[in-house]
Amino acid sequence: MTLALEPDALRVERAGRTERIPYAEVRAVVLSYRPTNTAGGAYRAKLAAGRRTLTIENLNWSGWGLAGRRDAQYRAFVLDLVARVKAANPAVILSRGAHPVRWTAILLFGLAAGLGLAAAIVVALWRGTWVAALLATLLLAAFTWQTHALLARNRPGVFDPAAAPGGVLPEA
Repeated sequence: MTLALEPDALRVERAGRTERIPYAEVRAVVLSYRPTNTAGGAYRAKLAAGRRTLTIENLNWSGWGLAGRRDAQYRAFVLDLVARVKAANPAVILSRGAHPVRWTAILLFGLAAGLGLAAAIVVALWRGTWVAALLATLLLAAFTWQTHALLARNRPGVFDPAAAPGGVLPEA
Protein backbone atom coordinates (compact mmCIF):
# COMPACT_ATOMS: atom_id res chain seq x y z
CA MET A 1 0.00 0.00 0.00
CA THR A 2 1.28 3.45 -0.91
CA LEU A 3 -0.05 6.59 0.75
CA ALA A 4 0.38 10.19 -0.39
CA LEU A 5 -0.88 13.47 1.03
CA GLU A 6 -2.44 15.60 -1.70
CA PRO A 7 -3.71 19.17 -1.17
CA ASP A 8 -7.30 18.07 -0.48
CA ALA A 9 -7.22 14.29 -0.03
CA LEU A 10 -5.25 11.25 1.03
CA ARG A 11 -4.32 9.10 -1.98
CA VAL A 12 -4.23 5.36 -1.30
CA GLU A 13 -2.75 2.97 -3.86
CA ARG A 14 -3.01 -0.76 -3.30
CA ALA A 15 -3.39 -3.81 -5.50
CA GLY A 16 -3.34 -1.69 -8.65
CA ARG A 17 -6.23 0.51 -7.48
CA THR A 18 -6.08 4.17 -6.54
CA GLU A 19 -8.53 5.69 -4.10
CA ARG A 20 -8.80 9.24 -2.81
CA ILE A 21 -10.14 10.01 0.64
CA PRO A 22 -10.97 13.72 0.96
CA TYR A 23 -9.78 15.13 4.28
CA ALA A 24 -13.19 16.75 4.80
CA GLU A 25 -14.86 13.29 4.76
CA VAL A 26 -12.73 11.88 7.60
CA ARG A 27 -14.98 11.81 10.64
CA ALA A 28 -12.59 10.17 13.13
CA VAL A 29 -8.90 9.45 13.66
CA VAL A 30 -7.76 7.03 16.37
CA LEU A 31 -4.07 6.70 17.30
CA SER A 32 -2.99 3.68 19.32
CA TYR A 33 -0.06 1.56 20.46
CA ARG A 34 -0.50 -2.01 19.19
CA PRO A 35 2.42 -4.31 19.97
CA THR A 36 2.50 -7.63 18.13
CA ASN A 37 4.25 -10.91 18.80
CA THR A 38 7.08 -9.94 16.46
CA ALA A 39 7.28 -6.18 17.05
CA GLY A 40 6.98 -4.41 20.37
CA GLY A 41 6.97 -0.89 18.93
CA ALA A 42 3.89 -1.08 16.73
CA TYR A 43 1.71 1.99 16.33
CA ARG A 44 -1.54 2.34 14.43
CA ALA A 45 -3.61 5.19 13.03
CA LYS A 46 -7.16 4.33 12.07
CA LEU A 47 -9.20 6.70 9.91
CA ALA A 48 -12.97 6.51 9.50
CA ALA A 49 -14.29 8.27 6.40
CA GLY A 50 -17.81 7.68 5.16
CA ARG A 51 -18.33 3.91 5.19
CA ARG A 52 -14.61 3.19 4.86
CA THR A 53 -11.92 2.55 7.43
CA LEU A 54 -8.22 2.85 6.69
CA THR A 55 -5.49 1.55 8.99
CA ILE A 56 -1.96 2.94 8.78
CA GLU A 57 0.90 1.32 10.71
CA ASN A 58 4.51 2.22 11.36
CA LEU A 59 5.64 -1.30 10.48
CA ASN A 60 6.72 -2.32 7.01
CA TRP A 61 6.13 -6.06 6.63
CA SER A 62 8.73 -7.49 4.27
CA GLY A 63 7.93 -11.14 4.82
CA TRP A 64 6.30 -13.54 7.20
CA GLY A 65 7.24 -12.31 10.67
CA LEU A 66 9.76 -9.75 9.36
CA ALA A 67 8.80 -6.20 10.17
CA GLY A 68 10.88 -3.10 9.56
CA ARG A 69 10.08 0.02 11.55
CA ARG A 70 9.47 3.38 9.90
CA ASP A 71 9.02 5.39 13.08
CA ALA A 72 10.22 8.84 11.97
CA GLN A 73 8.38 8.71 8.63
CA TYR A 74 5.20 7.37 10.26
CA ARG A 75 5.19 10.05 12.96
CA ALA A 76 5.71 12.90 10.48
CA PHE A 77 3.12 11.50 8.06
CA VAL A 78 0.43 10.97 10.71
CA LEU A 79 0.94 14.40 12.30
CA ASP A 80 0.72 16.07 8.88
CA LEU A 81 -2.34 13.99 7.97
CA VAL A 82 -4.11 14.86 11.25
CA ALA A 83 -3.39 18.57 10.77
CA ARG A 84 -4.83 18.48 7.23
CA VAL A 85 -7.90 16.54 8.34
CA LYS A 86 -8.56 18.94 11.23
CA ALA A 87 -8.21 21.95 8.91
CA ALA A 88 -10.65 20.45 6.40
CA ASN A 89 -13.10 19.10 8.98
CA PRO A 90 -13.06 20.94 12.33
CA ALA A 91 -15.68 18.49 13.66
CA VAL A 92 -13.41 15.45 13.27
CA ILE A 93 -13.05 13.31 16.40
CA LEU A 94 -9.38 12.87 17.30
CA SER A 95 -8.97 10.13 19.88
CA ARG A 96 -6.05 8.28 21.33
CA GLY A 97 -5.64 4.87 22.89
CA ALA A 98 -7.99 1.95 23.13
CA HIS A 99 -11.76 2.14 23.26
CA PRO A 100 -12.75 2.62 26.94
CA VAL A 101 -14.52 -0.76 27.09
CA ARG A 102 -11.48 -2.56 25.63
CA TRP A 103 -9.09 -0.67 27.94
CA THR A 104 -11.21 -1.57 30.99
CA ALA A 105 -11.33 -5.24 29.92
CA ILE A 106 -7.53 -5.31 29.59
CA LEU A 107 -7.21 -3.71 33.02
CA LEU A 108 -9.58 -6.19 34.67
CA PHE A 109 -7.98 -9.19 32.96
CA GLY A 110 -4.54 -7.91 33.94
CA LEU A 111 -5.57 -7.52 37.56
CA ALA A 112 -7.16 -10.98 37.69
CA ALA A 113 -4.17 -12.65 36.04
CA GLY A 114 -1.73 -10.72 38.25
CA LEU A 115 -3.60 -11.71 41.40
CA GLY A 116 -3.69 -15.32 40.21
CA LEU A 117 0.07 -15.33 39.66
CA ALA A 118 0.63 -13.69 43.06
CA ALA A 119 -1.50 -16.41 44.66
CA ALA A 120 0.53 -19.06 42.83
CA ILE A 121 3.72 -17.54 44.25
CA VAL A 122 2.32 -17.63 47.79
CA VAL A 123 1.20 -21.25 47.41
CA ALA A 124 4.57 -22.25 45.93
CA LEU A 125 6.43 -20.61 48.82
CA TRP A 126 4.09 -22.16 51.37
CA ARG A 127 4.77 -25.62 49.88
CA GLY A 128 8.50 -24.96 49.69
CA THR A 129 8.78 -25.26 45.89
CA TRP A 130 11.27 -22.46 45.41
CA VAL A 131 11.80 -23.05 41.70
CA ALA A 132 8.07 -22.78 40.99
CA ALA A 133 7.90 -19.61 43.09
CA LEU A 134 10.84 -18.12 41.21
CA LEU A 135 9.33 -18.96 37.81
CA ALA A 136 5.96 -17.53 38.80
CA THR A 137 7.69 -14.38 40.08
CA LEU A 138 9.54 -13.94 36.79
CA LEU A 139 6.33 -14.49 34.85
CA LEU A 140 4.47 -11.99 37.04
CA ALA A 141 7.22 -9.39 36.51
CA ALA A 142 7.18 -9.80 32.72
CA PHE A 143 3.37 -9.82 32.61
CA THR A 144 3.15 -6.70 34.77
CA TRP A 145 5.72 -4.87 32.64
CA GLN A 146 3.92 -5.65 29.37
CA THR A 147 0.42 -4.97 30.69
CA HIS A 148 1.47 -1.69 32.28
CA ALA A 149 3.04 -0.50 29.01
CA LEU A 150 -0.08 -1.43 27.05
CA LEU A 151 -2.44 0.29 29.51
CA ALA A 152 -0.32 3.40 30.04
CA ARG A 153 0.20 4.05 26.32
CA ASN A 154 -3.38 3.26 25.31
CA ARG A 155 -5.20 5.31 27.93
CA PRO A 156 -8.42 6.45 26.23
CA GLY A 157 -8.83 10.12 25.49
CA VAL A 158 -8.84 12.85 22.89
CA PHE A 159 -5.89 14.82 21.60
CA ASP A 160 -5.16 18.22 20.15
CA PRO A 161 -3.53 18.13 16.70
CA ALA A 162 -1.25 21.01 17.73
CA ALA A 163 0.43 18.78 20.35
CA ALA A 164 1.57 15.28 19.46
CA PRO A 165 -0.03 12.77 21.84
CA GLY A 166 2.50 10.79 23.85
CA GLY A 167 2.51 7.00 23.95
CA VAL A 168 0.55 6.43 20.75
CA LEU A 169 3.19 7.79 18.36
CA PRO A 170 6.83 6.81 18.07
CA GLU A 171 9.21 9.20 19.81
CA ALA A 172 10.73 11.91 17.63
